[in-house]
Amino acid sequence: MDIFFAGEDSPGNIRDWEESSGYDLPFPTLSSRRASLLADPFDWLLVERNLDKEISHSVPDISIHGNLSSLHCFLDLSKYKLIRGLLENNLGEPIEEFMRPYDLQDPRIHTVLSGEVYTSVSFLIDMVNVSLELTNPQGKDGSLARFDFKKSKLLFESFSNQTKSTNLVSHSMMAFDTRYAGQRASLGMPNVFNCIFQSSKNTSTQGAIQIELHYRSTKDSSCFTVVLNNLRVFLIFDWLVLVHDFIQTPSDTKKPPDLTPSRQRTCSAEMAIIPKAVKCGIVTKRSSLQISAEKQLEVKINVTGTEFVVVEDMSSLDTSAIILKGTTVLTYKPKLVDRPFSGSLFGIEVFSCRLGNEQETALSIIDPVQIQVDLVGNSSYPSGSGLLDAFNSEDFPPVLEIHLQALDIRLSYNDVQLFLAIAKSIPGQTSSAVPDASASDGRASVSAPAASVKEVLGLASETTDAAKHTLDPVLELQLARLQELGFSVDDCRKALLVCQGQLKKAASWLFKNAEPLKRVPSNSSQQESQGSVALHSISGVEIKAESICICFIDDCMDCDVPLAELTFSRLNFLQHLRATPEGYAHFTLSGDYYNRELSGWEPFIEPWPCSLTWQQQVASRLHPSRLKLEVKTKHHLDINITSVLIEQYASTKQSWMADYCKQEKETEAIESEEWMGSSVDPPSLGQGLPLVYLRTRSTASLTNLEHQMYARAEMKAPKRRHPFVPFALRNHTGCTLWFATLTTTPTRAALSHSGSPGVLPEENGTFLDDTHKVSEWQEVLTGEEVPFEFEARGKLRHRHTHDLRIHQLQVRVNGWEQVSPVSVDKVGIFFRYAAPDKSTSSSTVGSPINRTNIIHPHVYFSSLPPVRVVFAVTMEGSARKVITVRSALMVRNKLEIPMELRLDSPSAPDKPVVLPSVMPGDSFAIPLHLTSWRLQARPKGMGVFFCKSPIHWTNVQKASEVSSSKRECHSMESENSRFFRFCVAIKKENYPDYMPSHIFSDSAKQIFRQPGHTIYLLPTVVLCNLLPCELEFYVKGVPISGTLKPGKEVALHTADTSQNIELGVSLENFPHCKELLIPPGTQNYLVRMRLYDVGKRLLNLTIRIVCQAEGSLKIFIAAPYWLINKTGLPLIFRQDNGKVDAAGQFEEHELARSLSPLLFCYADKEQPNLCTMRVGRGIHPDGMPGWCQGFSLDGGSGVRALKVIQQGNRPGLIYNIGIDVKKGRGRYIDTCMVTFAPRYLLDNRSKHKLAFAQRAFARGQGSSNPDGYISTLPGSSVVFHWPRNDYDQLLCVRLMDVPNCIWSGGFEVNKNNSFHINMRDTLGKCNFLRVEITLKGATYRVSFNDTDQLPPPFRIDNFSKVPIVFTQLGVAEPRLSTEVKAMTSLDYAWDEPTLPPCINLTVKGAGSSEITCSMDDFRDSKQLYYENFIYIAAAYTFSGLQEESGRPVTSNKEVDCAELVLDVSPKTQRVILKKKEPGKRSQLWRMTGTGMLCHEGSAVPHHPNKPSPPRSKESSMILDIAGLAAVTDNRYEPLMLRKPDRRRSTTQTWSFHDEKLVCGMHGLVVQTKGGQAGLCDGAEVVLGPDTSLETLSQVPPEQQFINQKMRPGSGILIARVIPDGPTRVLQITDFNQRRNDRFSYEGDEVLMLEQDLWKLKNPDAEQELEVQFEIGGGIGLSLVNKAPEELIF
Repeated sequence: MDIFFAGEDSPGNIRDWEESSGYDLPFPTLSSRRASLLADPFDWLLVERNLDKEISHSVPDISIHGNLSSLHCFLDLSKYKLIRGLLENNLGEPIEEFMRPYDLQDPRIHTVLSGEVYTSVSFLIDMVNVSLELTNPQGKDGSLARFDFKKSKLLFESFSNQTKSTNLVSHSMMAFDTRYAGQRASLGMPNVFNCIFQSSKNTSTQGAIQIELHYRSTKDSSCFTVVLNNLRVFLIFDWLVLVHDFIQTPSDTKKPPDLTPSRQRTCSAEMAIIPKAVKCGIVTKRSSLQISAEKQLEVKINVTGTEFVVVEDMSSLDTSAIILKGTTVLTYKPKLVDRPFSGSLFGIEVFSCRLGNEQETALSIIDPVQIQVDLVGNSSYPSGSGLLDAFNSEDFPPVLEIHLQALDIRLSYNDVQLFLAIAKSIPGQTSSAVPDASASDGRASVSAPAASVKEVLGLASETTDAAKHTLDPVLELQLARLQELGFSVDDCRKALLVCQGQLKKAASWLFKNAEPLKRVPSNSSQQESQGSVALHSISGVEIKAESICICFIDDCMDCDVPLAELTFSRLNFLQHLRATPEGYAHFTLSGDYYNRELSGWEPFIEPWPCSLTWQQQVASRLHPSRLKLEVKTKHHLDINITSVLIEQYASTKQSWMADYCKQEKETEAIESEEWMGSSVDPPSLGQGLPLVYLRTRSTASLTNLEHQMYARAEMKAPKRRHPFVPFALRNHTGCTLWFATLTTTPTRAALSHSGSPGVLPEENGTFLDDTHKVSEWQEVLTGEEVPFEFEARGKLRHRHTHDLRIHQLQVRVNGWEQVSPVSVDKVGIFFRYAAPDKSTSSSTVGSPINRTNIIHPHVYFSSLPPVRVVFAVTMEGSARKVITVRSALMVRNKLEIPMELRLDSPSAPDKPVVLPSVMPGDSFAIPLHLTSWRLQARPKGMGVFFCKSPIHWTNVQKASEVSSSKRECHSMESENSRFFRFCVAIKKENYPDYMPSHIFSDSAKQIFRQPGHTIYLLPTVVLCNLLPCELEFYVKGVPISGTLKPGKEVALHTADTSQNIELGVSLENFPHCKELLIPPGTQNYLVRMRLYDVGKRLLNLTIRIVCQAEGSLKIFIAAPYWLINKTGLPLIFRQDNGKVDAAGQFEEHELARSLSPLLFCYADKEQPNLCTMRVGRGIHPDGMPGWCQGFSLDGGSGVRALKVIQQGNRPGLIYNIGIDVKKGRGRYIDTCMVTFAPRYLLDNRSKHKLAFAQRAFARGQGSSNPDGYISTLPGSSVVFHWPRNDYDQLLCVRLMDVPNCIWSGGFEVNKNNSFHINMRDTLGKCNFLRVEITLKGATYRVSFNDTDQLPPPFRIDNFSKVPIVFTQLGVAEPRLSTEVKAMTSLDYAWDEPTLPPCINLTVKGAGSSEITCSMDDFRDSKQLYYENFIYIAAAYTFSGLQEESGRPVTSNKEVDCAELVLDVSPKTQRVILKKKEPGKRSQLWRMTGTGMLCHEGSAVPHHPNKPSPPRSKESSMILDIAGLAAVTDNRYEPLMLRKPDRRRSTTQTWSFHDEKLVCGMHGLVVQTKGGQAGLCDGAEVVLGPDTSLETLSQVPPEQQFINQKMRPGSGILIARVIPDGPTRVLQITDFNQRRNDRFSYEGDEVLMLEQDLWKLKNPDAEQELEVQFEIGGGIGLSLVNKAPEELIF
């Protein structure tokens, strides 16, 4: 049997055939393409029918039994679509049941009547070695996946009571990733884990069922069961995505458009299909109503021992992985309202391991835990009857409850690294799985934002170009506000233009005239809505746990120990999933850290019950979206901070950072592989280079290529975790020893020490219980180190750290009996006594002779004394404890030469033992069995004998007592009388005198003194040079001399402290000295040594002699003062009032500064201890340098001015020098370091080249540099001295690389400060620099930085409609007065920082008042007045200006652009029309309070910036008519100027109404003669009757007169200072503007900066966090030191 796919014949034939035949159902000719689905045909089916089914049902009505064996089936995407379409649309199509003849009984009726259930159809397929391979994914060649059913069975049964059951049982099913099937693993396959499903490694029974799927459907319920057993699943994400996409591909059937999609049809097919009612007789009364009883669904999933594996690196078999393992039973019954879902998770655990060695490397992350998960009907609503029955149960979704007892989580450094590595690799894997789709989506999504950005940018550039004078932040803010209402940008801009920037009007204009945008939901929001549907099926998550413990483990680099532990006990957590998520948690929190030195836990947070609530608040007008956290508790929170905790934190942080940085460097090194030198291109590991290409290269380059490939492969090998062994034992006893580990409990340890018989072990030495474990004995040779551990490393690491376990060592040294156990958990020095082993008297001590030459064979056990064995426990690295077993007698070498030690027995002096030499600074433990022998020492390799008198320690008996003595070693050569002398100090350590009686008999106590001493070998004399220069030393009368570098020491081994020593010292420039006599027995003291320079000037050195032990001296040579010159000038020093300069200064010191410090002392005892200085003569050969005022060298800092008097009448030069005195520390305590530095250092950190000058020289220079200016390049600094001290000490700066930049104002540099400095250019534009002045030592460092990233100190915001001019108060230069145009903003810094911080304001060009605003005063606001005249304009002659584009061209086009206003003829005083000329006084009018129109042109002019004097009414002329009486009977009366007259008030009172100028008489308006034609330049203006009143029509053009303000605005401005972050803003607004538009210009809302605009544009981008603590008992803080003592609470 075989399966083929067929395709249609050529479509043309079919169309012809369709047209010719009139049938509805064409069957085209199909031709098989012979593309078989199977690799080989197979023998298949056996079909049996029950022919007696009307009589008997002992066998199924139809039984089909198939046998598939060794079958390989290929499915590519097109075949899969065909098969899926066949199943969905052909076999799965719902068909109506055929009509059964009435005499045939429905078999189901038989079952109903008799109750017998029989099998109608049985369909069984046995599958052995059946493979299904998915090929050609996404149209590419190659294979994707293969599913192997090794041994499976598929059984379908249908029963007569409408029950159907389907079973798929698989004993072994495997899934393979076949994408890289042909490749060799060595070539770097992307995925080496090709078997995705496999049976897990630890399956016990072979042939157990692996997967079982069971589906059973009855009339009223259907049950679906899945069983997975011992399965291991590798989560290879890219493969899973590809397979999922393959299976989800829909069949491409050609559907008519109106049909439902196939998936919905299949859903509808699953409902109970009821055929149409056939009302033919009484038998078939079947209603066509839908059956109301819904089927009950039940889903059960049983997972046993199944593992899910996530790997770090898919291309390596031996990679790290995280494995989730567990057993789960999940049940889903949606009809059970109380508990629709319940699940039990047993033994769920997560652990990490290396897949190559899983058992040994498994480390637990989550310990096995049992979790119960339930969906519980919401109990927060009452279940009783009543109104609630009107609601569905769905209105109150259930709560997901999770119960667990104890959850232990272990997080180690390497595990977190592994998590991060896996998280980093997952997006890469999944994205590589779907490259095409993501790329195209990405392209679309990228182009869309790009377009929108362009649009926004375009808008911005338009607005800035078109209206440069608008205030950008305000405009953008207004646009953003209007857009929030839901209108397009263009509409919002138009609205703002129409309403002249008034926000409220613009909003109402939009609602009337514009269409709001339609909101298009984005994909993301759709996804969110789907997700939220899933979330809405549950109303909350509740977690109840007895304890959750998170243990942090430090396994970085060289350790593996616990760090800290946080425990949440009695946790009750509830999170509501509502529109605004909120929740609470109640728990008791406690925290412990692990003290490595004591191997125990110590609390840093005492148990603290508290409750935490949180709530997500949605954004409102007052705040963005906000997460509110509240911690409430009545109990007090106790925190312990110990020195150990702080040290632990610091060391852990250091090691983690070091490891992390090392990894980063390694990855960088891998990425930047150097292909530069090689002759081969970098190998593309994806597709290899063509062989021909490689063959043409040299073999050398080929090997290079291979090396590179292997290097790559090695670099990819992930770093392995080295097993950490926590303990090591070092044998320094000089004998072989054996040890065993013992783990016990404190009670047992106490009982065993007290020796009570009940707990001594049985014969075999083992206890039955778990707490007491003894290991095998292990041998350690002398000098060896053996690592060991107490517990074998298990998966659940550090589990026993909380149990009170004592780790003890049992030790037996060869020759002695076993000592009682020693606990090694704590760091410290412990000891035990060992009794001699009497049993084997023949053998020798320690190791056999062939292993070491230390032990002498003729030492017999019988003569051995009982000994004290010392165990020194120390920490090495971060956590490794090293136990050193040694004797109690130590030798420490404090000499700078290796020393040899010799031991001999008093009984056999001819057979000595020579020990290995002790290195300088090291210590050595005398072998255990030789402590009572005589000890001698000598230096190694110097040709001298051992010292004559041996070193005796027995006579030092008191604890902490020190006894010292001298030793000499004679030279071996008789003619050389050299000696080597050293000093021996013996100290008894704090060992107790008590000796246990069961080890020491009374006689032994008398005979054997137990050692407990340290023997120090010290030099006799040590010289230490604490000068800043090299010195030469000698000892008078003895051949001892040499040179000594600064800070170094030398030991004089031949010096004899029992004789007088005369020490001499000479320095460069100081050849002579008075030798110092050091008598024997000298103790600690301080003395002066006198040195003389070439000029016989005196320098006293300080000599400090320290006696380390009797006969061992250390001599420190220091100077009282070092004078360090960092000024760059030659300086000469002397004692104040002294006759000569200080010693050590010569002619060269006058010419240039000395680099090495000058040694100084107060040589003259008569004079005061003050120093003085002057400048060297070499710098100003003509000038006369003078001495400065005296200063002390004993502390503090100061400044001195050094004067140089110039010849002639030239002013003197002055150098300011800072002085900084520091006392020496440590061994330099006898020295004061005095640093002389320049007082001012100018540091240029900006990107400009800067010039500096004193204010007096820079003033009036404009943009040119004066003589003597100083310049610096970016990034450099320069020393500065004031050129003239008699001028103001103010510094000015200028940008040299900015054209036309003018010098800044002067600023002080002699106090700590930071501010902006302002440098204008010739056009008045401001350039800023940030100046920071700090005092370091004695130097003021003045640094200049760029201000690009800093907010300006001041800003002037002009919100008014008139331009403003401001200057700093007290600044006289006219170029420093600055104009701020209307509706713009200007950053500002002080032009003169030394002047008061006030600004003068006036309105430009208008006669306005002048006000002064202090920028430090935020309280009051001031008013600024300016004169505002009006033009009286013929409105029609301005109408053509605004709407030029829309109007047709007419003959009077010129008229509507003529711009005519009322003017006065100077001769006749008559009023005529003239073209508007800005600023022409005869066209200006002003309206008085009583309604008169005063003419400005006839008044006396005044100074524009001085307020005008009050004008007398008589002096000004006002508008009136020429006639004496009023106008009557439609006559026209010309207008002219007259003096104010109360009697003519009717014709002297005017007002503007509806674009008309009317006087006090009704029905008369101002107009031109001759109608519209009269509107021409020079026409006479008259008062005449109002024609529009009679006709009620529009106002004719010749009667339209309006007032136009000469300047916009009301004439009153408000100025006030407000803070905006660090910037102080001087804000100027129009008086009316504030009143009218209170909404948009109220208070601080006026100026929104870019940040606020950003917030408006991205409302979701910001979220606030509010945390509130309410701790009733308060917080207790305890500080504990290492002792341990509580210092403070």
